[in-house]
Amino acid sequence: MTTMKEKRNRNLVAEALAKFGEANQNKVRNKLIIATKISRRLCELKMSQKDFAEKIGKSAPEVSDILSGDRNLTIDTMTDIEQILNIHLLDTTLLNVHKMERECLGTFDLSGSLYTYDNGCQTLTISSDEG
Repeated sequence: MTTMKEKRNRNLVAEALAKFGEANQNKVRNKLIIATKISRRLCELKMSQKDFAEKIGKSAPEVSDILSGDRNLTIDTMTDIEQILNIHLLDTTLLNVHKMERECLGTFDLSGSLYTYDNGCQTLTISSDEG
């Protein structure tokens, strides 16, 4: 059974997607997913928006924009949020190594716990500890 709150939230999502047009729907969708993850985690931690704003160094209106999906977050801000709330907002693991190899024309050595990427200009080694 669908609650009124769920129906209202579905309508808000549908309205937001329609407002921004088909070309931007994935961007809007991702912002709403991130906003939902943050909102749920704040509820789990029983952390107020005011406390959250202070911890991430943002104003109350900025946090309101974040939680409504109206704020375009930087990687730095998302990283701060992830650390403060102990959640993952973006998957930054190397999940599809073969696709990345083709796209980057690099190579990965998956032996052991290290990933090595060579793009022709530099070699980057990432331990599995860094994710």
